Amino acid sequence: MPSSFIWGEYFDDVGGIWLLRVNSTYFGHVERGWLADDGTGHPPMPRQWKPRRVVGVDFLGHGQTAVSPTTSSLIWTGQSSTFSVLGNDGSTLLCTVVGRLEEERIAP
Repeated sequence: MPSSFIWGEYFDDVGGIWLLRVNSTYFGHVERGWLADDGTGHPPMPRQWKPRRVVGVDFLGHGQTAVSPTTSSLIWTGQSSTFSVLGNDGSTLLCTVVGRLEEERIAP
């Protein structure tokens, strides 16, 4: 079954609010901390920017990442040491957090 997407609010490190397309499966994961677009007209995050991400390792030893929409999300603050991702076969893979990558703003 194809994934659907939701526009979620991403809060950058300098106080801006941007919209990012979020897989609807991940949107409901509490540890990620996504909020739905509130309809106030926030612009989409510029394509050249990379949002902050948490790096994890799944049970097969493969590296995985998850976007952290705020600096107060459970996976960013360390209050949650795991997050899940969808496998190629639709299964859920649990990942252990091993690092964090700050957001990158790249000028066009």
